Amino acid sequence: MEPWSRENRERIFDRTEAIPSRSNFAVSETGRARAMNFFDELKRRNVYKVAIAYAVVGWLLIQIATQVFPFFEIPNWGVRLMVLIIALGFPIALLLAWAFELTPEGIKRAETADERPTKRVGGRIF
Repeated sequence: MEPWSRENRERIFDRTEAIPSRSNFAVSETGRARAMNFFDELKRRNVYKVAIAYAVVGWLLIQIATQVFPFFEIPNWGVRLMVLIIALGFPIALLLAWAFELTPEGIKRAETADERPTKRVGGRIF
């Protein structure tokens, strides 16, 4: 039999085990959907905004510390300590952003903030 004969091509390309089954494909789609739901939830809870704001403010504080601390003769370990505190606070800020939400009524847990009733004041919904 020739390697590229019609019978050999059909035998090679008609193998059903080489084609992923529909159920395996559905599992990967479900995993992808879960990942998208997770990132949508991060966006809904404003975790991205908190991460960006924390990074910008942290960077600004570090820049100020590296410029001002030597002027006041604060030792170098003070700058290192400040960088360490800012770095350790980052995951804590993300966890707090995930768990709590800032509403017009104040800081609420994310679950209760979603379920809060809307107030009507003067025909407007707040």
